[in-house]
Amino acid sequence: MLLRHFEDPEVVAVTGAKIVSPARNIFYKIGNLWGDFLQKHIWGDNAAIRRWAWFAAGGWREDINQFSFSETFKEEFDFYRRLEGVGKVVKDITAVTYDTRTRFACGTGLYEDYCLMIERGERF
Repeated sequence: MLLRHFEDPEVVAVTGAKIVSPARNIFYKIGNLWGDFLQKHIWGDNAAIRRWAWFAAGGWREDINQFSFSETFKEEFDFYRRLEGVGKVVKDITAVTYDTRTRFACGTGLYEDYCLMIERGERF
């Protein structure tokens, strides 16, 4: 669903919306709705970006704490603005993804292999 927007050559990035787990607290859910509908924000786990635009905008910052919700959320706003500097960014709220928050689940036992890869520096 995200890729259809690239028929317009001015589009450099597309982001969708997120559906969160019913188990999430109300503040988390409101934050997601705020990001989906009211803000210039690109979801890191629900986006498609032209390769050249990715590099022109500087890509995702790797120097931030990937386990910090506030730092990664702020980076999603900042990256959106950087992408807007190189072209048109589209928000398509009909293109949804489900939020499992795997990188924040380390220590819960649900994602043991994933968490071990992070510890070994194989992924962030």
